[in-house]
Amino acid sequence: MTLSSRVSSCLAGIRRVVRKPAQAAPLARWLARALWLRSQRLAELIRDRAAGRHRLASYPLGAWLATNGPKSEAVFAASGRVAPTSRCEHADIVVADDSLDGDDPAFKATVVVLSSAPKQFSVPAFDPLKVNPINWKPKVAAPVDAAEVTSESEPTLRAAALAARAATGAVVCITTDDHELRTVLGSELHDLMANTEGIAGVDAHELEAISIAMRRCALRDHSLRARARQVITAAGQQADPPTVSILLATNRPERLAEAVASVTAQTYPATELVLATHGDGFSSDAVAEAIETVEMPVRVVAVSATEPLGAVLNEAVAASTGELLTKFDDDDYYSTEHIWDLVLTHEYSQAELVAKGAEYVYVANQDCTLHLFGRRGERYLNYPGVSGGALLISHHDLAAAGGWRRVKSHVDTCLARDVTRIGGKIYRTHGQGYLRVRHGENHTWKINESHFTGRAAQRREGLDLVFAGIS
Repeated sequence: MTLSSRVSSCLAGIRRVVRKPAQAAPLARWLARALWLRSQRLAELIRDRAAGRHRLASYPLGAWLATNGPKSEAVFAASGRVAPTSRCEHADIVVADDSLDGDDPAFKATVVVLSSAPKQFSVPAFDPLKVNPINWKPKVAAPVDAAEVTSESEPTLRAAALAARAATGAVVCITTDDHELRTVLGSELHDLMANTEGIAGVDAHELEAISIAMRRCALRDHSLRARARQVITAAGQQADPPTVSILLATNRPERLAEAVASVTAQTYPATELVLATHGDGFSSDAVAEAIETVEMPVRVVAVSATEPLGAVLNEAVAASTGELLTKFDDDDYYSTEHIWDLVLTHEYSQAELVAKGAEYVYVANQDCTLHLFGRRGERYLNYPGVSGGALLISHHDLAAAGGWRRVKSHVDTCLARDVTRIGGKIYRTHGQGYLRVRHGENHTWKINESHFTGRAAQRREGLDLVFAGIS
């Protein structure tokens, strides 16, 4: 309904209600004020939309931040939660262009001074809910020269534009040597972009791997939450990313050491291992030996062999303390960045359940590594098409879905269905960095190997971890 039609409707209502002229004046004044307030709000919305303020991120960043100066304001310009000190008197941390005078009211807060902080702190951060690889297609990865992305000469602004473009899954190429840009962009992301020889002439599979590496670096180092964590840490406060409990349920004592090694190789900094031994074949000495060198917190749960897999996982969840939960299979392979991929996906997709698809499969009986056809990621799903060995869900959302069903098999499919039943979303990210293994032994998913071999788009002989994105 348009504004004019609403006014006509109101006037018609007034004519029906008002019987005497004396009653019309108060209602007319009320209507005039209501229309004036509505017009003011509409004008404000138009101004905000023109300035881009309607797109400001409203989620918290881990501390109450304020800015002091045009450079610091630019760093957090994408956030509606960070305001100048003139409008935020009680901030925990102030990000200032230069040192503040002791008489400045903002001086009462902890101050992080950009002029003396790492140069990357001065790069404007992007909102990952708006800048991300959702609906990524291979054509997005077509290499683009940095000069085509931005004409900014100021290094921090140039770095911001390049990082934001990379976060969408684009492969950005830096063709000129620029040490200052490397400093503000970060050596890892800069070196990926500057490796023009490594980008030129690669096939689609290799180009996607480069795209994944770039988007991971950009999201991990230049998003709003990433920049906030950097600033909060510089202020001497705790600013870890969400804690992740890795649920490792196994009934194979012979695979225990290798499975634990996959967990400990993860680069994500805030993890704990919840080891659920399923059955009586695990000696206390073997378990102790497997976890003795693990530096992250470890919790061990022993579950009877008579319990189904779903019950084993529920026992592991009950022992966990992480905000997020992920599941590792004892016979699959994982890249060292696997958990980072899932956590970043959980952040930008805002989906209750995120996972990698099982795009890569090693068929042991045929000694070949397959890349399956039609398993493209970076999209929301309306069906439970995720791999149980590579999923992540929050502790809260798992509880809301009713936990793991007490079934022997298909526990992951059941969970995905239960998530959709409570109105949750499922999101599948890229499949690189996770290799499912079909070794012909005791799989909970009983299916013929032809299911994989008949759908393979690419085949490599032997166990090819590099091909699957696992170095």
